[in-house]
Amino acid sequence: MTGYSRDELLRMGITDVEAQESPEDIKNHVHKMVTFGFDRFETRHRSKDGRIIDVEISAHYSDIRGGEFIVFVHDITDRKKNETSLLKFSRAVEQSPATIVITDVKGVIEYVNPAFTKITGFTMDEAIGKSPRILKSGLHPREFYRKLWGTILHGNIWSGEILNRNKNGELFWEDVSISPVKDDKGIITHFVGIKEDITERKKIEHELRKLSQAVHESNVSVVITNEKGDIQYVNPYFSVASGYSNQEVLDKNPRILKSEYHPVEYFRELWDTILAGKVWQVEFCNRRKNGELYWEQATLTPIKNPEGTITHLISIQVDITRLKQVQNELVKAKDAADAATRAKSDFLAHMTHELRTPLNAILGYTNLLSLQVREEPEKNYLQSIQSSGKSLLNLINDLLDLSKIEAGGFDIVPEDTEMISFLREIETLFTFRAGEKGLQLICGVNADVPPVLRLDRTRLRQVMINLVSNAIKFTEQGSVSVSIAVEEARSAREKAKKLVNLHLTVTDTGIGISPEFNDRIFQSFAQQDEKIAVKYGGTGLGLAISRKLVEAMGGEIGFTSEPGKGSVFHVTLKNIPISDIKHVDMTAQEFFSEKSTGKTNTLYQLIEAPDFNHEQILPVMESELLEKWQLAKDTNSVKDAELFAGAVLAAGHKYNAQFLIEYGMWLNQALSSFDVETLEMLKYEFPKIIEKIRNHKI
Repeated sequence: MTGYSRDELLRMGITDVEAQESPEDIKNHVHKMVTFGFDRFETRHRSKDGRIIDVEISAHYSDIRGGEFIVFVHDITDRKKNETSLLKFSRAVEQSPATIVITDVKGVIEYVNPAFTKITGFTMDEAIGKSPRILKSGLHPREFYRKLWGTILHGNIWSGEILNRNKNGELFWEDVSISPVKDDKGIITHFVGIKEDITERKKIEHELRKLSQAVHESNVSVVITNEKGDIQYVNPYFSVASGYSNQEVLDKNPRILKSEYHPVEYFRELWDTILAGKVWQVEFCNRRKNGELYWEQATLTPIKNPEGTITHLISIQVDITRLKQVQNELVKAKDAADAATRAKSDFLAHMTHELRTPLNAILGYTNLLSLQVREEPEKNYLQSIQSSGKSLLNLINDLLDLSKIEAGGFDIVPEDTEMISFLREIETLFTFRAGEKGLQLICGVNADVPPVLRLDRTRLRQVMINLVSNAIKFTEQGSVSVSIAVEEARSAREKAKKLVNLHLTVTDTGIGISPEFNDRIFQSFAQQDEKIAVKYGGTGLGLAISRKLVEAMGGEIGFTSEPGKGSVFHVTLKNIPISDIKHVDMTAQEFFSEKSTGKTNTLYQLIEAPDFNHEQILPVMESELLEKWQLAKDTNSVKDAELFAGAVLAAGHKYNAQFLIEYGMWLNQALSSFDVETLEMLKYEFPKIIEKIRNHKI
């Protein structure tokens, strides 16, 4: 065992062969043997050739013949190795993440490791002595288990996947391998089952199957390449779209589809983008195997490994050939429609000019005649001509405006607009018309409205004229109110840019709008009903034009109404810049203070009628009218002429001068039809009016 001879051993001491115990440990063993007469322990000896041997010492002590020790030494090296291996195996089983189950030949569980408890929820005590069928899900047929038992009872290993149910009733998948354990005679004594929970793997496999099926059966082309662009996979639809079979394109570059339609820089940008790890979306003009061109919308995405390195590229390509054809057809149709609209607009512009020229002459001279004719029948005839001519002229103007808008023949041009001046202009235009019907015209502005805003004054004026004109037309008694307010900026960006939302409201006490007409009110040529159209006239174009103008300015227009009680039309222009111009006639606060009836932030009436004598008003009246007449004469502008006409009317009402009211009425009617050339009349008529003011006793 040790390699020493008997003589060599007789000359040696215990410490000469002891490889583990210290001298102190040896003394303790000797003391124990002397005290108790016996000791047994394991230690390690060193052989003659230096090998370490595991030994078991059994020692007896006898005090006969003066005391002697009888020692038996057994070589246990092989046993220790087996014990070490068994310990390793035991620890491996206990610490294994896989479930390990040992049963007898009848299937009764004799051992389960901790992983079994963790996965199934059954404790060791609950499982031992039971059959593995405690995990049975009931979803496998009997034949499944019959084949399993037939395999292992014949001494073979069975492997497969089993859907089990844990203690809580939840289903889980396991990958199972069951091996028979045999004794020395080859008789099966036990079965060992090693199982791995593959529930998550099964879920992933299920999702992958769905994805694979979706890709395979998709009606879009799917191409997967390596990082160099060599094709690794194409789905069946790729062959349908391109005409190339799977075998013809594998390991080829997608440039086999290249049509030469796109420049080299196009593809260089593509590769720079996807190799940088970014998604690229693009439209390709490709060439089929038969030479036909076709269009695809492609999304190319780089695929990266866990280290972030691009390993593959995937391209999803939708055939948009038909869509491109439709788009081209639509572009052609749109160009044709635009050309037709421009032609229509040019025709209308030409025709309206041709129609307005003689119509203006008819209306102008009819107005002049109405000032000279005194007989009632003849005046009625002239008034009929004026009314019909004016209606016809309004229709012509509305048609021209609508055609220009539809053809995009106008631009939104913001300009610095004094809001008080703008409101006065609206008031001036409609003071007489409201007074004729006995209506109260009320205009108002909130005190916090900025003095000057940048907006398209001309377009907004046209909208407000349409709304106020309608309000007066459809109101028989009561009032028409015009108000201006702002909503302060809410966001930091709006505040920094000094933006406000401008709200303009026109309220009347007229006939109102029936609910069934609400959806059609802003449509071209829309009228509530035939009776109203006959009674009040109009083209049905004013609100349609107004909506298009407001939308072109980035705003919204809407209304609320109740039949028999009136309507409220509101216009909102969003993100209107506040002008930095400081010079204005009067701030909103000052104007509000001047015109206020004493109620803070309420509407005020612009028209007042104080009693002044002739000596007091003569210089003021002459100054007010002369300034506006001079402006109209110098600019030759219809707008300035209308302002002058309004000023004449306002002066007539304000100073109770009937001849001014009549003259203002005539101007208003004349200017509704006059072209710019006819403004020459003002240059000759107004000096007579000034002379009349000076000579007239009011």
